[in-house]
Amino acid sequence: YNMRFPTTLSTPGLVVSLPMACPLLSTPPTTHSSCSTTPTWTVSSPSGKPCRSLEVLPYNSANCAIQLLHQPMRPFSDEDNINPVTRSFSRASDVFNYDRLNYQYDDLNFHGHTISELNDILERRREKDRIFAEFLLHGVGASADITFYLVDSQNHSEFAGTFAVLGGPLEHPWAFDRLFKYDVTDVFNKLHLRPDSEYHFDIEIVAVNGTTLDSHLIRSPTVQFVPGIREYYEKVAERVQPRDDILIRKNINELTLEESANLRSALNKLQQDQGPNGFEAIAGFHGAPFRCPEVGTEDKYACCVHGMPVFPHFHRLLTVQFEQALHDQGALIGVPYWDWTAPIKKVPSLFGESADFNPFYSYTISFNNQRTTRNIQSELYNPHTINGYNYLYYLALSTLEEDNFCDFEVQYEVLHNEIHGLIGGNGTYSMATLDYSAFDPFFIIHHSSIDRIWVIWQELQKLRHKPFNSAHCGGHVLEDPLHPFSYGEINKNDLTRRNSLPSAVFDYSHFGYEFDKLELNGHDVKEIYEIISDLRHGNRVYLGFVLYGQQSSLEYK
Repeated sequence: YNMRFPTTLSTPGLVVSLPMACPLLSTPPTTHSSCSTTPTWTVSSPSGKPCRSLEVLPYNSANCAIQLLHQPMRPFSDEDNINPVTRSFSRASDVFNYDRLNYQYDDLNFHGHTISELNDILERRREKDRIFAEFLLHGVGASADITFYLVDSQNHSEFAGTFAVLGGPLEHPWAFDRLFKYDVTDVFNKLHLRPDSEYHFDIEIVAVNGTTLDSHLIRSPTVQFVPGIREYYEKVAERVQPRDDILIRKNINELTLEESANLRSALNKLQQDQGPNGFEAIAGFHGAPFRCPEVGTEDKYACCVHGMPVFPHFHRLLTVQFEQALHDQGALIGVPYWDWTAPIKKVPSLFGESADFNPFYSYTISFNNQRTTRNIQSELYNPHTINGYNYLYYLALSTLEEDNFCDFEVQYEVLHNEIHGLIGGNGTYSMATLDYSAFDPFFIIHHSSIDRIWVIWQELQKLRHKPFNSAHCGGHVLEDPLHPFSYGEINKNDLTRRNSLPSAVFDYSHFGYEFDKLELNGHDVKEIYEIISDLRHGNRVYLGFVLYGQQSSLEYK
């Protein structure tokens, strides 16, 4: 069996565990043709059949919270600690290797199982579909038991699990920056629920002294579905009949003069249309004048979704809504895209020139008589670099590197935000604000561009043999209709109204558009795949942020 080591065999902190039936390594290290710096070992059983290997992973180090792990821990580091061993090894990074602390266990059996048997058990667990409740935990100022119940749409409640947190009124404030996962597969099966069914969790928090604490001290968990390795299959969307009215979305820098003139004419007509399918009505799907919820006049809010797994789906539908409306006004091609990962000397003329009353340059919002503005930032033309790459290109590559939809979506949304800020600057009626960004005609082009990055990611997923037209996280939000696309009184477009469920939006083939090419900075999908593979050969350091809404558009530096 060939096992690829991420570093040389002499690296501390790596261990190879082999099944008992396997002999010692039978051949010296060789080099694999696709990775010349990575040694491999060939291991055979006495019968000549390949032996199954255990994973080769770091065990005496960690690659997260690096600064914290290297800080001395008090009171062990204090001078008045009379124990020389704990004082010498007072950093968390020193304690991974417990041999230094002069103790051993008589055996490492767990529940009667050896290490090798435990590995087999863990591998078998991964073969089945599982559902996890995921909690973002923090201190509650007390030691407490947290018990949670799964409740279906008929208010049938079942015990789902319990765990404890330790603390007290004088504890150091703490908060995990990653999720605590609790397997809830059995209780979902008991209630005949799927991850995308209607349900909620009830939480009880009881301190050790018996006091019942506010259940809102702990946020309700999110739900993740993890497909079993053997039971996994890719759900490919149902193929649709070929259409002869496909709109081609072209590179904005490759439009002919006739195509540019055609798009400007269609947008000019659309901006004059004050009906329910006119430019201003569709732009209002996003922010102002705040059309959600459908009924009632009080407490209206912006319909667009941000910071959620369905962010890409909402904006794919909105771009289609604009595109179909432009087509109705005579557009012969789809909404063009702009590849801003390539070097930029000036913005494309289609939306960058103000001459001849260019409708793509700006728009006057009728309900407040305000004209959209732009304040293009110099960083767009002179971007800084990350690892030698233009930072927009590198952020796009990092986004495309993710092979799980919900991880991809977070990176994707933050990448998308960057262009909003670089074009809008700090103007209220600009790309920089949620309320009014959709009234800048560049918004349509930007979301055609960012939708293309999603399509490229979907093509990369096919190369990786990973899900591309579905997601196993986000819970029921993928089956909740996106508003206001589902509102019959507001949305007069049958196509987007019928496809307002996010789960129906993954497959873009039935929305009547195609991109002329799927390239990023001049590289096609297979080349992007190779570039990402090369990036993963090097060590990289990441900062992790847990982001949440701030009721405003902000720039973090």
